[in-house]
Amino acid sequence: MFIDSVVWIGAKLKRDQWHDKSVPIINKFLNKEIDMAYVTDYIVLETVNFLLRKAGFETALETLNLLVVHERVKIINVDEKMFKRAYEMRKAKKGTL
Repeated sequence: MFIDSVVWIGAKLKRDQWHDKSVPIINKFLNKEIDMAYVTDYIVLETVNFLLRKAGFETALETLNLLVVHERVKIINVDEKMFKRAYEMRKAKKGTL
């Protein structure tokens, strides 16, 4: 399952507007109901930088370690070819931006 930064952030920040919806998703991942979590390198950076500003170093580092080290998290590095492919796929889905 592709898990965006809003979910990782929401699960960590109790006052986040997405907290109540994010926690069950992350819990399903941690309890192995979700086999694999996919994130891009951009999502890792966005998540950690946001948490560093809003929750502090320890929370940001804990999340970074989870995303980088966990055996069931796959980081997909976005390169030019992948970006162009995603761009073309998004353009093809009119009205869904």
